[in-house]
Amino acid sequence: MNIYEKYKTYSDRKLIRLLLQKSEYQEQALEIARLELDKREIETQYRLEIEHSVVKELELEAKEEKEKEERQNHKIRSVILFFKSLNPIQSNASLGYRLFLFVGLIYLILYAESFITI
Repeated sequence: MNIYEKYKTYSDRKLIRLLLQKSEYQEQALEIARLELDKREIETQYRLEIEHSVVKELELEAKEEKEKEERQNHKIRSVILFFKSLNPIQSNASLGYRLFLFVGLIYLILYAESFITI
């Protein structure tokens, strides 16, 4: 299936969404989507309603993505603070305790991905 046939199967909303996400697609794909929408001869008012709805949808998705990223950064900062609290070079700790903390720190660093769930 080539791109022309693929875009023929897309809904009006999906094509408009594609056009509004210009940075995500190559110019050729955008042009084909424009041509397909023009072929459909969609009423201007209906098209504007779809565009407005898609813009709101994209804004909501961007906000959710930003919040997800902030939660992930918070988790990473928490893990880093935890690692810093396990300072194995504490002057008042015994050698055995410092070695225990050092081994634990290495273990946590190696398996940190399992502690950071997204």
